[in-house]
Amino acid sequence: MCIISFLCECVHGCLQSVRRGGSWIAASFSIKVEGNMKTADILAFLYKPQIVEVWKMAEGGEKPDPDVLGERERKMRDSNLPYSLRSNFTSLMRRLENRVREMETYLNQFLTIEEILRVGMIDDPRRKINMVLRYVLHRNEKEHESFMRYLIEKRYITEKDLQEFKHVPDAPEYRQLTAEDFNRPEIRRFVEKELEVTTILDYLYERYLINLEEYEEMERASSRIEQVRILLAILQRRRDDSWTSKFCYILNTFGHHRILRGMQNIKNQHHIGMQESDIPVFGSTFKLDTDHQTQIALREQSAADLNNHWQNDDHRITGTRPGCVEFMLLSGSKKACKILDKDDQEEKCRTFLQSLTSMTDVKKTLKPGQIFKIKVQMFDSSLPIVPAEKAKNMDFNLAIKICKTNLIGDLKVKVIMNLLVEHEMINQFTVAKLSETSEENLIKEYLIYLLGSSEEDKLKQVLAKARESETLQAFVDHIEQWRCVECYRKTLLTFFQNVEDEIDTKIMEKTLIGENDVPDLLTNVCIHKAENISRGDRAKLFLQYILTNENILMRFAAVFATMSKVVLTHTSCVYCSKDKSTSRPTDDTPAYTFVVEDVNGEFVVRSTEKRKNGTKFPERRHKYESFHDSVHYTRFVNGAGIGCITKERRSKLFRKYKEHAENESVQSVDNTINDEISSYDDLDGINIMTHDRHGWRKNAKDTTVVALGEKTHKVMDCEHVTKS
Repeated sequence: MCIISFLCECVHGCLQSVRRGGSWIAASFSIKVEGNMKTADILAFLYKPQIVEVWKMAEGGEKPDPDVLGERERKMRDSNLPYSLRSNFTSLMRRLENRVREMETYLNQFLTIEEILRVGMIDDPRRKINMVLRYVLHRNEKEHESFMRYLIEKRYITEKDLQEFKHVPDAPEYRQLTAEDFNRPEIRRFVEKELEVTTILDYLYERYLINLEEYEEMERASSRIEQVRILLAILQRRRDDSWTSKFCYILNTFGHHRILRGMQNIKNQHHIGMQESDIPVFGSTFKLDTDHQTQIALREQSAADLNNHWQNDDHRITGTRPGCVEFMLLSGSKKACKILDKDDQEEKCRTFLQSLTSMTDVKKTLKPGQIFKIKVQMFDSSLPIVPAEKAKNMDFNLAIKICKTNLIGDLKVKVIMNLLVEHEMINQFTVAKLSETSEENLIKEYLIYLLGSSEEDKLKQVLAKARESETLQAFVDHIEQWRCVECYRKTLLTFFQNVEDEIDTKIMEKTLIGENDVPDLLTNVCIHKAENISRGDRAKLFLQYILTNENILMRFAAVFATMSKVVLTHTSCVYCSKDKSTSRPTDDTPAYTFVVEDVNGEFVVRSTEKRKNGTKFPERRHKYESFHDSVHYTRFVNGAGIGCITKERRSKLFRKYKEHAENESVQSVDNTINDEISSYDDLDGINIMTHDRHGWRKNAKDTTVVALGEKTHKVMDCEHVTKS
C-alpha cells in the first residue's frame, strides 16, 4: 500500500474510532487525494489543529468546551466545502439536472465563453450539469468553495445533503480477480463486448478510483469500446490488487454483477452464457401472395390486430414490408424458430392464414377458390422497407444531427452566420459572443447545433437560400443525401458491427420507451431484463428490429446522433445509388399453396396438396429412378434423414455471408483511401495505378479493373468494365 493510501486509511480509522467512542462530533471529513498529490501535502493536512484535536480525542483525551468545539466544527465544515464537490459528484447531478436552466445567469459569469458554448450545445440536462461540474472541478479551491456556497445560498442543496468521503471496501470476495487477470485476452474481449462504461464512470471518479484527467479521457473517447480499452489501460497502470478489488466492488454495486460473474467464470474456466431457449430471435417471415385487394386489406392491419387474431405466444408479428405482404416475426427463442422452420411447417402456415382470413376487413375481399401462396423464409435485409416515393422523409434537422461531424469541413462561418441573422435564428448578442472565441471549429459546431435545433420550416428557408450560394452547395448536398431513410438504413447495415458494439442500455431505453406497437417481448429483453442478458445479444436483437420499422428507425437515428460519437460514412441505397442493379440470388424457398373454400357460409383455408378428407395425393414415381438426378437425390436424402446441401441452403448461405463480405470490402476500401491520403504531405489529390493485365485483349468482352494507391499499393477500388 502506498504512503498516501496508508495515511488516508489512518484518518478514516481515527474518525471511526471517535464515533465508536460515543463522541457527539458531527463533522464530516473529506480528503482530496489526487494521484499527483505529494506526501508532504497529506502530512500538512494531518497536522492541522483540527485534525490533531481529533487524534487526541481518539487516544482518550478529554472533550473540549462545547462552544469552542462548535466553532471549530463550523470552521472544519467550511474548510471541507471545496472538497465536497467531488465526493458528492453523483448526488449533485441528480439534484441539479432539473434546475440547470435556473443557474444560467450565474454560469454565464462563472464559465468562459468556450465553456458556455460547449454546455449550450448539450440538450440532455444530466449531461449538461455533468459538464458544468467538471468545468468547476478544473478551477482552484477558492472557486470550488464559491460555487458550493452559491448552491447553498440558492437552496439548491443544503449542508446536510453533503456527504463525507465515501470509502470503497477492499473486501476479500472481490479479490478473486487480480490486475493480471484483466490482461488475459479472453477476459479483455469479454469486458470490451459487455461493459457500459458510462454507467459507472461517475462513481469511479467520485470514489477516487480515477482522477479528472482519466475521467475526461474516457469521456472524449470516440466509441464505447475505446472507453473500455482506456479503462483497462488505467487498471494496468495501477497494477494494484486493492484498486482492482474496489473496481470489482463498483461493478457489483452498480448493476454489472453479471460481468463480474462472467470474468470469474472465465478465470475458473467455467462456461458462461445463456441457454438458446432464453434468447429471442428476429428474422423469420411469412411471405404471402394472393389477390391484390386482399393484399391491400392485410397491409392496412396493425401489428397488434394481427397478433390478436393469430394468438401465437411463441411468435409475434412486428410489421409488414411495403410492396408485398411479408409478415416479419419476432420468435420467443431459437428453439421456437427451429420448430417453425422444420416441424409441420405447412400446417402452421394454414393455421396462420386461417386466422388472417377471419379478420373482418380481410374477409370482405375473399371469394371461393381464391389461391394463397406462402413462404417461410429469413428476412432479406437488402430489400427496402420504405417505398421510393416515401424514402426522403427524414426531417432536415434530424439529417443535420446525423451528419454534423461531416458538415464541419463544408461550412463557411460568415455565410451561414449571415443567413441565420437574416432569418432571425441568432441574435447579435450571440454573434458578439461567438466573435470572442478564436476556436473556429467550436464556432462551426455551435452553428451546426443551432441549425439542427431550429424549426423545420425556418430551416428549409435557410437551406433554400444557402443552395443559391456556390460556397455552400456541398454543405446543402451533404444534408440532402442524409434525408433518405433507406440510405440511413443501408449505412447501418454496412457498419452493422460498429453500430452494434456502440449500442448500450441507455440508447435502447430512449429509443423504445414511449413508442407504440413495440412488442413486449422486445422491451422485456432489451430493457427490463438487461441485468440478466448480455449487452451484445440485446444490441443485436434491438438493431435487427429497428432495421425493419421506419418509425422506430428514425427515433433511433435521433437518439444515436446525440448519444454516440461514432461517425457513419454515408452509403447510398438502391433508390439513390447510381448503380440501379437489383439482381439477387434466385429464391428457391418452397411455397405452400392454399385455396379458400366456402363451407356453410364460412371461408375455410385448405392445402391444395391434400384431399378434403386430409389424405395426401399419391406421388408419381417412375419405375426406375436414377440417383444421379438431383431432384431424385434430394427426395431420397430427405426421406432417409441424410444431410444434403440443397439449392435453398446454398442460397441462404450466400445471402447470409454476402452482406458481411460487402461490409468488409467497403470498410477495407475506406481505410485504404484514408491511408493513401495520409501519405501525402501537400494534398491536392491522390494518384492511382490501374491493374488491367487481363483486360482489353482481342477477344475480351469483360474485365475487372483494380485501382491501387500510388503510395501504399493497396486496393482502393475494383470495377467491372465491359467492352460494349
